[in-house]
Amino acid sequence: MGPQTSRIRKEGRVQRRDASFCFLDAEKEIYRDCYEAVVPNMTAGGILVADNAVNHEATLRPMLRRALTDDRVDALVVPIGKGELVCRKR
Repeated sequence: MGPQTSRIRKEGRVQRRDASFCFLDAEKEIYRDCYEAVVPNMTAGGILVADNAVNHEATLRPMLRRALTDDRVDALVVPIGKGELVCRKR
């Protein structure tokens, strides 16, 4: 994991598992790591939005695949603009 995801894990709110919203717009290669760091720390009903889900689909495929099959969230890709992955924590 890079420094960005380490920072997410160290951020106090996330450690208390009370994140209710996350907008992910980072280096595309670390989206999956960010996803795995944030989702367990979200409240039920919390929303994660990941930018560029359509125009960087090839690079984001591991994270998209994970999110779309993850039992912890309801997820869909919204093809507006560059595409947004929208996840709601169950």
